[in-house]
Amino acid sequence: MVPLVRSAHTGVDPWPWKPGWLPVLAQIGMADDDGVFLEEVQALAETGAARAPGMAGFEGIAAHIQGLNRRDGDLLQHAVDVLTTGPRPLLLAGAREDLGKHLLGQEKSPDAIRQLDQAWEAYRQAGAVGPMLRVQQTLHRAGVRRADWAAAEPRPVSGWEALTAAERTVARLMGSGYSNKGIATELRGSANTVGTHARSIFAKLEVSSRAQLSNKYHDRITRA
Repeated sequence: MVPLVRSAHTGVDPWPWKPGWLPVLAQIGMADDDGVFLEEVQALAETGAARAPGMAGFEGIAAHIQGLNRRDGDLLQHAVDVLTTGPRPLLLAGAREDLGKHLLGQEKSPDAIRQLDQAWEAYRQAGAVGPMLRVQQTLHRAGVRRADWAAAEPRPVSGWEALTAAERTVARLMGSGYSNKGIATELRGSANTVGTHARSIFAKLEVSSRAQLSNKYHDRITRA
């Protein structure tokens, strides 16, 4: 894994690894107590931030990785503050989760629980059942119970109800004839992000083309 991380520095992509992977890699390094690997991941995050100055997601991820590596609550709080201004709720949820865990270790329970509750809600809204349950377990060990835990039904794995809010928006635009570039322009996002949503939409709706998706979309709105 270390050679792969090191080789990413030589790429031309503005972000050497996709943002969501970097905290995962950092957690792997922490679990293995591998300081060398953690330093490589942190350097990679800093490279990404340097290539995209002023962008919340890039800066927030770099602060998040630094905070994990240094076990620094101030850096984790900075990551949360920065990511709050950005468009990636799951990156923010991950930073909140790690900040919450850090604060629990510092015996700052009220602040920790607030961060973990907000992470749980973001995961629930996104249909990220695994991370949502992981946060529940952390809160449970801290002596916290929530009545809405039992009511948070896992999102279905297929069909329209399986789509996240972002995916439903992309599916609606695709079904209306927008290209990926047109959707990116409409949502002020990137074509790569739209492509990621499109692949997930195709899988969940069990379609293999935009024409099939359009037919399903129009059947749905006709029957609504």
